[in-house]
Amino acid sequence: MAQDLRTYLADNADLVLRVFQPVAPEFLSTLIVQADRPVLFERIAGYPDWRLCDLLFRDRLAQSRVLGTTPGNVLSVLPDRLSRPPVAPKIVNTGPVKN
Repeated sequence: MAQDLRTYLADNADLVLRVFQPVAPEFLSTLIVQADRPVLFERIAGYPDWRLCDLLFRDRLAQSRVLGTTPGNVLSVLPDRLSRPPVAPKIVNTGPVKN
């Protein structure tokens, strides 16, 4: 199971819709609600080197990928994962991450 977002996106390339065309920030939410799976915008107009992803938990398939299980086991795995104490985040960058 991926422990960071970059690894998750690489490991689940078959699931993530990647949008390579520049998208103006004011259109992001409109496009996100139309996506039928997790989405990664590779180019944000006016924000060079920024990327944006959303809908990582959109449906049972996406949830199972995040949890490292199968879609049929999400409901049985989720309570255990939620009962674990939170892990302190590790700060690796204090600003936008460049490609």
